[in-house]
Amino acid sequence: MIGLIRKEMYALWALYRKNLILVLVMYTFLGVALNNMAFPYMTIWMAGLYSFGWFSADQMSGWARYARTLPVSDRQVVAGRFLSTLILQLAAGVYAVVIALINSLSGNAGFMEELGTIMVFFSISVMGMGIMIPAAFKWGAEKARTGFSLGFGAVAGIVWYASANVSEFSEVILWLNQLNGPLVMALGAVLIYVLGCLLGCRIYAKSEF
Repeated sequence: MIGLIRKEMYALWALYRKNLILVLVMYTFLGVALNNMAFPYMTIWMAGLYSFGWFSADQMSGWARYARTLPVSDRQVVAGRFLSTLILQLAAGVYAVVIALINSLSGNAGFMEELGTIMVFFSISVMGMGIMIPAAFKWGAEKARTGFSLGFGAVAGIVWYASANVSEFSEVILWLNQLNGPLVMALGAVLIYVLGCLLGCRIYAKSEF
């Protein structure tokens, strides 16, 4: 299992390292200099897309056929994919938290409010990947990535527009925080991700390569 995760991380770094460094530098500048958290929020969504980029390469190269010659089970292959994607999203979430902390220390934002929003974005992203990874095993990574991008982009766009243009939106966020809304969403994300992993195992086991 550890070997599968390391394979994913090494492959992603080899494929995306230049783009990743550029994005982090640019988004850090925009997030801190302009006090605009929309860009750090986007890194959580982008982490899933990075994972899908290598997922697509795996499918084109016939990795699944080769994986069945290795001393690992189908469940371990699927679980490795889910864990690798989750690790990338967690790293992006930590990055967003660091930017929020820097902005709060400079007096430009409230850290707890930003933390709640980050949890919401993270939960939505995890839910999306919990649905799209099994879809990728079933229909291919490209179709699943398109659906994930459109769906998450639409949700993120609505949230961003509402936060900037709808005065009542901040009151809704505060109300959700009082109801532990981010925590409820996080628990929902865990449930969907686990169910998605189980579904992915069933689809993968029935696949013929």
